[in-house]
Amino acid sequence: MKTLCVEAAVTNSASLVFDDFWHMERLQAIWNLITQVEVRYDDDNNQECLMWVDRDGQEECIRIIRFRAGWDILFFNPEPPPMMSFHRGAWRLQPEQSGGCTIVAEREYELKRRETETDEDYLRRAEQFHASFQARLEKILAMFQQHYE
Repeated sequence: MKTLCVEAAVTNSASLVFDDFWHMERLQAIWNLITQVEVRYDDDNNQECLMWVDRDGQEECIRIIRFRAGWDILFFNPEPPPMMSFHRGAWRLQPEQSGGCTIVAEREYELKRRETETDEDYLRRAEQFHASFQARLEKILAMFQQHYE
């Protein structure tokens, strides 16, 4: 299993940023790669939704189960994105003395192996995927930074 951790500081309060991450329509307004959302369940602590995202020019529908835990939103995908066999993560907010906060994006995932792929080919593809996944998370956090400027 691979892990990723990316963070970015924003000038807005953890409370506002948390609400923007929790409420899917607000998340969609900031994260422009989300093309559609459907919230199936939300009791303010637990949430199930479908989210359609544009990934490299292809639209994917992803089912997400999310949980509130303090300043964290923990989630997993019962059916991970098509290139993965496992995916879970968190959006963690760290309030700062300045009144702003740091957004931390954590991910754990397993890239699916192709049937005819050699170990060497898989490792090379996994390294490339990891780098592109990290860049994607950095881009998402940059969207939030720009939104709050």
